[in-house]
Amino acid sequence: MEWHNTISHNEIKLAEPPITTYPSIANVLSLMWNHKEKNMAWFVDHFIQIVVRPNHPDTFGDFYDHADIDNYVRLLYGAAGLDWMRVNSNCAFFDTFTDYVEYEINQGFGVEACLDRFYIKSSEAYQTDRYIHSSFIYGYDKEKKEMYVADFWVNGKYSKIAISYDEMNACMDNDYIINLFKEVGQNYRVNKELMKRSFLDYLNSRDSFDRFKFSAKEYNKGLLFGLEYYDYLCSDLDKGEIPDIRMYHILHDHKKLMKCRIEYLIGQGEWNSGKLAELDSRNDSLILETEVLRNSAIKYNMSPTEKARGNIKNRIVNLKNLDAKFMSDFLDIL
Repeated sequence: MEWHNTISHNEIKLAEPPITTYPSIANVLSLMWNHKEKNMAWFVDHFIQIVVRPNHPDTFGDFYDHADIDNYVRLLYGAAGLDWMRVNSNCAFFDTFTDYVEYEINQGFGVEACLDRFYIKSSEAYQTDRYIHSSFIYGYDKEKKEMYVADFWVNGKYSKIAISYDEMNACMDNDYIINLFKEVGQNYRVNKELMKRSFLDYLNSRDSFDRFKFSAKEYNKGLLFGLEYYDYLCSDLDKGEIPDIRMYHILHDHKKLMKCRIEYLIGQGEWNSGKLAELDSRNDSLILETEVLRNSAIKYNMSPTEKARGNIKNRIVNLKNLDAKFMSDFLDIL
């Protein structure tokens, strides 16, 4: 199919996302956080619960609202304020992939596609590794023949680069999923009962929604929730496993988003602002503690000594106790 595009340059504005553990979260939030004050209402009663899937081959730890069941359809994609569609390269109907990207961006959609980094010159996998990774294409410049892409490019951090049209067309030599995201208007109101139930589930280490109950996948069996997340980290260390840093980074992201939640609730004026401000101060300490824990795990991966392992376990146990008291006090306010 031939695309007719007379626009030479177009770019969807992205913001720094509060969660960067996985690209599929960071991509959506980088779009929605342009209007954080408008979209925060939905996030206030979501992204509270965390889950461990011990049998999953890749993403052991995750946010409940992001973890898929069987088909990579995440609760996040149903967020108020987000328009989401899915295709793949076989049914998108384009002569060249860059034509398709131009068209979708001109319609206001960011394009999340699985790009083979083997063909991307600025990637560490260039010409060495067929590494296909989900990336967010948010703009283009026809004159420069460049497209703007957000992903974990530099030292595992979420960042943006420009890649050429030739590279883009080469690295879409696959039949993987293409997600289309657009920020749209919404009038969502905070669901207070959902928020309280999620806090309670976190504290009781359960899933009262039974979302995974009917999954057919074995890796969605035997799940752990909430505070049991910390127990899993300790047991994983006891097995002599090298820590998956993403498991630790989720805790850090969890507390960063918690700060956004507290600030929003204070601004709404429906809850005790003084007690929320005190929780905000305690949460700042948790943000620091989770960052130290994550960095300790990174150092342990480079030099796995018994002393370092014991130090990490002690930090996990201490953080669990602090988190349990924090979440319990937060629930009392709600």
